[in-house]
Amino acid sequence: MIMNTISISKIVKLFSNYLVEHKKNSLIAIGITIFVALISGFYYDSESYFTGLAIFLFFMLMNLASSIYSPLKNSRSKISYLMIPASTLEKSIANLFTVHIFQIVTLFCATLIGLFLGNGIGYLLDPYADIISFIPHHSPLTFSAVFSIFNGDMFLFLILFQSIMVFGSILFKRSAFIKTMGSLILFFIIIIIIGVIMSVTLLVNLINADVNTFALESSMIDILLKNDGVIEIVGVTYYLITLFAFWVMSFFKLRETEV
Repeated sequence: MIMNTISISKIVKLFSNYLVEHKKNSLIAIGITIFVALISGFYYDSESYFTGLAIFLFFMLMNLASSIYSPLKNSRSKISYLMIPASTLEKSIANLFTVHIFQIVTLFCATLIGLFLGNGIGYLLDPYADIISFIPHHSPLTFSAVFSIFNGDMFLFLILFQSIMVFGSILFKRSAFIKTMGSLILFFIIIIIIGVIMSVTLLVNLINADVNTFALESSMIDILLKNDGVIEIVGVTYYLITLFAFWVMSFFKLRETEV
């Protein structure tokens, strides 16, 4: 049903429906995350190992986001999902909350649990361990390390790619994760090729340019590089606009499917 109203109760029901429909996948993701974090916590020696854990969490969250519209991949579940008495906007809002808040918070908590368990097991197996000092010593390290994974830049990067995976979920329906990741890899390859061509062209132009033009362009580049705040604002704005664009495309693709 396509309506232009927004009902909080319907959004809550949609979220509850997600929990029921995706219960198995969510529990598997939580279990795997706890296990991987436990292994990481057991072999904890420095914060450098969190790079691997961060990459794992990134792909796990991408996989969960790519399954948000999985009910649309077969006829029976597709009809059931589309016949839910809620508007396209309400479904989109419920999915936005699910992807950007519920999934991230859930795996964040699972990571903390796994790290604490891993740290605890490793600490208890140490014959020189002082159990009294375990929690005050390891808690700040664990929290700071996990929060470093979900820092500002990483969080923006994460939710941007989640929005892309959501769009891929409704665009491809079947094997959405593989197809969307493949499309992203192809896109980045094209971007790299364009970047190389533009860099070579710029270099050739600079070589052929006169001294005054070269000095002017060099000074403009220096000014741009020194204004870190401007670059950061432009980057964040780009992230947010792109994020919004992919959710808007997902909204209209869902509405098209309903029609």
